[in-house]
Amino acid sequence: MKIWIQLFIFCAALARASTIVLQSGVSPGESNNISGANYVIPTPEPVWAVGPGEAEWISFENTGWCTATNGACITLPNTTSVADPTAVFTQTFTDDIGTVLTGFVTVWADDSAAVYLDGSLISAPATLLQGPVHCSPASGITCTGDGTIVDFTTTPGTHTLTFDVYQTGGATFGLLYDGSVSDNWRCVPEPASWILLGIGLIAVGSRNIRRTG
Repeated sequence: MKIWIQLFIFCAALARASTIVLQSGVSPGESNNISGANYVIPTPEPVWAVGPGEAEWISFENTGWCTATNGACITLPNTTSVADPTAVFTQTFTDDIGTVLTGFVTVWADDSAAVYLDGSLISAPATLLQGPVHCSPASGITCTGDGTIVDFTTTPGTHTLTFDVYQTGGATFGLLYDGSVSDNWRCVPEPASWILLGIGLIAVGSRNIRRTG
């Protein structure tokens, strides 16, 4: 029993864990395909959801709400095809610890969006058909409410989340997301660590033999 307790303590000492926060307008490694650096919208559309934590509504320029005119600062043309998003936003992150990375991201968009991880779709496809509520597509990601949660798992390394965002109802345009990535670490020591573990177990075994001899 003592050996297993010491093994548990040994693994606990080796264990490392980390969480990477992913928030639009805040996290390093974010960009877009039009202006490069993301633009934090100073005055979001009044009906848009309030960002959780420090997350901010972003765009490639000020496509938010202008109080002086009580309307959209810039009106963008509507998207006509899911193959041609209005703008593409990316969030790159790196985590080399552990064996499996587990993550999630909650997404809002005006008017709709689709989320990809390393080029593979991980959300529902974007819906270009406008619903009865402002900036609300018939289904999928929208700009109001609790947002759409997208879960994912991947292996350690460098990865990219991609957000294809679509303008379908005119007026304002933007993206908001909030999430994190955590490593799931298990006790699989490197060769040098196994040697140290073996020496420790031998020492414990020898001590037990002397006590019972």
